[in-house]
Amino acid sequence: MSRLGPIHQMGKKTVRRVLLALAVFVGSAIAASADSASSTSQIDPAHDGVVTFSEPFAPPLKRHWVANLGAYVSYPVVSNGLVIAQATGAHTLALAAYDIGTGHRAWLRSVPGNYDGSSSLASDGGSVFLSAALYPMQAFDAATGKSLWIAKNTGSGTNVVPVALNGHVYGGASVDGTVLFSLSEKTGAVEWTVQEAGGGAGVTVGGGKLYFPAPCDASAYVPLSGKQVWDYNLVCDGGGGAVAAFYKGRLYAPWVNADDSGVIFDAAAGAPVAGLAGLSAPAFTADNMVSISRTALPGDAVPGVAIIASNITTGNISWYFAQNDSFTTLPIVINGNVYVLADSGKLYVIAGATGKLLQTIKVCDSAAAYHTLEGYRELGAAQNTLFVPCGYTLSAFGP
Repeated sequence: MSRLGPIHQMGKKTVRRVLLALAVFVGSAIAASADSASSTSQIDPAHDGVVTFSEPFAPPLKRHWVANLGAYVSYPVVSNGLVIAQATGAHTLALAAYDIGTGHRAWLRSVPGNYDGSSSLASDGGSVFLSAALYPMQAFDAATGKSLWIAKNTGSGTNVVPVALNGHVYGGASVDGTVLFSLSEKTGAVEWTVQEAGGGAGVTVGGGKLYFPAPCDASAYVPLSGKQVWDYNLVCDGGGGAVAAFYKGRLYAPWVNADDSGVIFDAAAGAPVAGLAGLSAPAFTADNMVSISRTALPGDAVPGVAIIASNITTGNISWYFAQNDSFTTLPIVINGNVYVLADSGKLYVIAGATGKLLQTIKVCDSAAAYHTLEGYRELGAAQNTLFVPCGYTLSAFGP
């Protein structure tokens, strides 16, 4: 598999500067997890779905406010007291920002273009970054919605879920496979590009590396330079893929194998550790990975009708949760409990330790929920608040 990246001749002083920057990068990523706020798909750059609030957060929850965006709502991101989501129609897209505490709309911005619904967000440093299937990556001021820049020289099909962290925004474009890139958050200038032969769903950052899993392949890079660290390649063909999660030194990458199953990697070495059976990347409690079932129970061929918790050390099933319902949106874990929106429009709150049902909340009707779950429609969290996109609405829940 071909990999094209920048070649640098670095002296000792340059090497020291790069190592220092990398240490700051890793340290900041760890510090950011102290009190969670959604900044991309599945909460954070690691996409681990883990939310830790310093204040108590447990059911019973109540809805604090609900906003109608007029089109199907995406997963939200958060910046400086505002929660920001995209509203996507058949060929339209708008961004809207709401005050987390009151639900008052701070701004609404229509984004010109013929969008097809495949778009996603990231936030960092007071900016929001939009990645869309037919257009270059764009940046907006999170406080006002003002356009800041449109990326150049990265390709127009930026349909890879982005991550923004410490002044850099990482994403990809569909150009002869996928061109991964790092851009300056401030200016949109290209910092590095790497050519991947295949297509994947999104980038993941954790443990000082950037990961890009795809069907039949997974790779790891140094975030600040684009230098490849490892590559896992199978001789097979595949399409689609799913965003991977990084947790406690392992990369949980769905849809990598030829049979569409996933792989758990030692993230440092790129060595496969175990298989990953879920339909998507898991979220995590202290000891379990929590994921949507590939089958409801052993021997049942119906996918997505249960939430299963498996021990991250042994792989043994700790508990499973099944209702007369199905699941497409990904679960997240807030202060140890599991939150998941079902295709029926019901929000389920599940005890992370036991799988016991703690609360059920009807958020929207089933038809609206189904459309909401197309693409990357996931839950968000910040400031002791859970955000649930469902149909045309974005709801805020808390104790």
